[in-house]
Amino acid sequence: MSGKFNGYGKTFPKRANIGERNSYLKEKVLGTRVAHLGCTDWPLLDLQIENNNLLHSELLKQCSEVMGIDIDSEGISHMQSSFPGEIFIQGDISTSSKARDAVVGFEPDWILVPDVIEHVENGRDFLISLREILTKSNCGAIITTPNSTSLKTFLPLILGLDFTHVDHCLLHNEFTLVHALEDAGLFVVDLSYFNRDITKRYGGFLQLISSSLNLFCKINPRFSDGLVVTVRAL
Repeated sequence: MSGKFNGYGKTFPKRANIGERNSYLKEKVLGTRVAHLGCTDWPLLDLQIENNNLLHSELLKQCSEVMGIDIDSEGISHMQSSFPGEIFIQGDISTSSKARDAVVGFEPDWILVPDVIEHVENGRDFLISLREILTKSNCGAIITTPNSTSLKTFLPLILGLDFTHVDHCLLHNEFTLVHALEDAGLFVVDLSYFNRDITKRYGGFLQLISSSLNLFCKINPRFSDGLVVTVRAL
């Protein structure tokens, strides 16, 4: 694992802030075959489509082929109506061998897991299932998740406000994320930080604050909005 213990804590090498999440992900998987876990962004699907901010829609434009997978049956039904003719699978890779086999059979170059693991009740089982797929497919995975030391999370807490998603089961910092991945048999190839684009969600004043904080996080990445890791099976 990166870094070393200094007695009471752990030190890490300097990390980079790669900017806006979706732009980075689209560049990484451009022209490849992608299995996209958590593809529906449910229940925000309609809003994301309306704002032209749905990641899966952008992947369909830029990748050679995309499979969408989600545990939410209503969201998958919505996606099938919104994107007729595309590949969608309803299932949970943690509990369904059928869902895992479908991903392996798709023969992906990448498995994309954007902001999913924080919603999973049994994260270790999920990551072990992901490792099984990566081993059989001989491909890599890109995982993103919110950063528990995010400045945009901490500042509202000072005012007594908590904007944590109601469906989140846990949040990671760099240490806990790397530990969880390695414990599940995944090798961390790369770890960076990212910011979110909130320009289509909030008014001008909050956009200005967000942009200012993003500049600060370029200098101090560990206060960024989220973590992004590239992993392979050990």
